[in-house]
Amino acid sequence: MLLRDVLYALSMGLTIVSISHIAAAGYAALFQSNFCCIFDPKDCRIAHIHVTPNGLYHVEHGEVASSVSVTTITVEDLHRRMGHILHDAAQKLVKQGLVTGVVLEGDDGRMHTCESCEYAKATRKRVRKEREEPCAESFGNEIHSNLWGPAHTKMIHKKQYYVSFSDDATRYTCLSLLQHKDEAFDTY
Repeated sequence: MLLRDVLYALSMGLTIVSISHIAAAGYAALFQSNFCCIFDPKDCRIAHIHVTPNGLYHVEHGEVASSVSVTTITVEDLHRRMGHILHDAAQKLVKQGLVTGVVLEGDDGRMHTCESCEYAKATRKRVRKEREEPCAESFGNEIHSNLWGPAHTKMIHKKQYYVSFSDDATRYTCLSLLQHKDEAFDTY
């Protein structure tokens, strides 16, 4: 059974599978008093899971490492995929085993330039430590908004943008997740 668009929580310690994701993938689940059966789209039973004393359905499975693929990429690609972190930090994450499924190729120790990083540094404005303009005097006089996205990986419920609205006087902030960018005005 292959489920797509799942969330991964390394520190959770166990795997939780949503029945709605199973159904969305074309599978079916049948629950009885002490077991659950999972059926594929052709109605063939692929799993028979017994309930544990604490009420959870525990799936016994073998080693999952065989289903994990290893990708060979350059340090530059990893740098970009990890949000433009330092090249040394990207290499260190792989060497320490904190990033798995990745093998670095062409690790010649040379620093390579990233056009995006150079552009961002060249156009970045100075961040002031203190505010120069006075704050708005009452709630709603001045609202700051930020629209971000699209995310490379869709969030829960297939959302890929967020918009935030912050009141200047009170710092009250509302944040909404959006599927499409054009939904931003409706959330205000």
